[in-house]
Order: sequence, then C-alpha cells, then structure tokens
Amino acid sequence: MKISLNGEWRFRQLDSDNWLDAKVPGCNFLDLMDNKIIPDPFYGDNEKQVQWVNEKDWEYSKSFELTEEMLSADSLFLHFDMLDTICDVFVNSKKVVSANNCHISYDLSVKEYAVSGENNLRIVFYS
Repeated sequence: MKISLNGEWRFRQLDSDNWLDAKVPGCNFLDLMDNKIIPDPFYGDNEKQVQWVNEKDWEYSKSFELTEEMLSADSLFLHFDMLDTICDVFVNSKKVVSANNCHISYDLSVKEYAVSGENNLRIVFYS
C-alpha cells in the first residue's frame, strides 16, 4: 500500500506564526512567489531583493491520515526522493532524521512514530 504526500502543504519562516500555502515537491522560493511575498528572483535584478530567503530557516508541515490496516503492516516507510540539504524531519513531533545531503533519497522507518488517524509530518530546513 502506498500513499502520496505530494501536493498541498503549508510552510512558514521558522521564527514566524504566519503559515502560508505551499506545494510539494517544490521550494520555498516558488512558494513565496505563489504567495506574493517575493518577486521572481530570475527577473531583472530581483535576485538582490530576495537574498534574505537564504538566510532564514523554513518549516513545512502536512497532516495525513493512517488507518489501522495501514499500521498493521510489518513496516511503514516515509520516502523522500530528496531533501534539500540540511533539515530535520519530524513525525508527530518526534525527530526521525537529520538530513544533510540533497543528492540522495531517504527511506525512513516511521512505524514507531505513526498513529491511527491524523498524523503530522514536519520538515525544518536550515539556512
């Protein structure tokens, strides 16, 4: 059994309470552009105006449902094609991994962290 967590997420600058809509897969620059926070960094000299984005930490979050049937499986893995460089991944507020390489995929065993019903996945990306 497989479920996709791609699609609608939410994100925020880590030191802010202002959650915004996000799309995964994607990146904070695209999400900030979609939310009309920054201009297109590839247009004109806009790159100079958005340098602050790289200096901030960003948190992405998504809630998802698991059934008892899913939890009864022998194993439960969370797969990432890649995580862009330095970040921590949390399932239900418990750290699953600290990642530091965006050029590899991750298959994380999360059965011990998951619950029946609503679960929360958080990823904190560090500048």
